[in-house]
Amino acid sequence: MNTVLARIGAVTVVTAVLIGLAGSAYAAEKKRFKWAHTARQTVSETKTTPYPDYELTQGVYSDVVKGPADFDIVEERVFDQSETVSGNGRHRGTAIDTFKSGDTATQRYDGTHKVVVKAGGAWEVVYEGTFEYISGTGKYKNIKGQGTYRGRMTPDGIAEEDEAEVTY
Repeated sequence: MNTVLARIGAVTVVTAVLIGLAGSAYAAEKKRFKWAHTARQTVSETKTTPYPDYELTQGVYSDVVKGPADFDIVEERVFDQSETVSGNGRHRGTAIDTFKSGDTATQRYDGTHKVVVKAGGAWEVVYEGTFEYISGTGKYKNIKGQGTYRGRMTPDGIAEEDEAEVTY
């Protein structure tokens, strides 16, 4: 009886090891992608200035995105909160990327920005930060990964470059 139990135990251990090895063979491969934001539409925005040189903003924005064929983001819906003091600030929020297929991937982001007012009143905002993918749907339901973004906004539009390493 002990010999039979020992054999069953050994077979169970060997089976578990083989399943673990097979699972690791199918583990998601990390992939690196770059994409660009080319336009922004304000869906809603609320600003308050409790005192001079201090602004709080909460907004929802829709960005047009051009991604590579194998990570084909077409839109990013941005839910943003920012605080700016004397032209320098922090921003953070959640963004939902929509792919050409209709699948989505959700990220949390955090960054800094600087508002520069030029002679004649023209302005630009330069910004950068990091983000982390936290969930998704469809093909991207198990997405995980981190990335960086860097951009510039003017009254004429937005130019942003993103890069991430992800598994899904």
